[in-house]
Amino acid sequence: MVVSTGAGWWVLARSHDVRSPPLTEKTAAILADELVSQDPAVARRAYSGAVLSGIEGKESSLLPAGAKVSVDTATFQELGKGIAQVDASVTGSAAGSWRLHLVYEGGRWVIFDTEPLGPGP
Repeated sequence: MVVSTGAGWWVLARSHDVRSPPLTEKTAAILADELVSQDPAVARRAYSGAVLSGIEGKESSLLPAGAKVSVDTATFQELGKGIAQVDASVTGSAAGSWRLHLVYEGGRWVIFDTEPLGPGP
């Protein structure tokens, strides 16, 4: 599958024929906690290895202190083997609604792209 990201095009291939697990509330909470972490090493865990090189060392990519992320697991859609999307909202000074494009990598869902959906809640 070829996927367009803000950084260009990625070819995402999966060698398994089974569906990836759904995004659980627990996994969504972990992803949200990683996204708001002010520790760059923790925040990087939220992203796919394929895009980490593009954000490595860019602390400006961190959400501001006090931001909260809520991932709406009811919007989770698996689009193909190991590829999915889910909507999230950010509150605080960086408020906005986002679509997170996910890839199942290393036994968990991580972000490979984001798409703004509008102003925050």
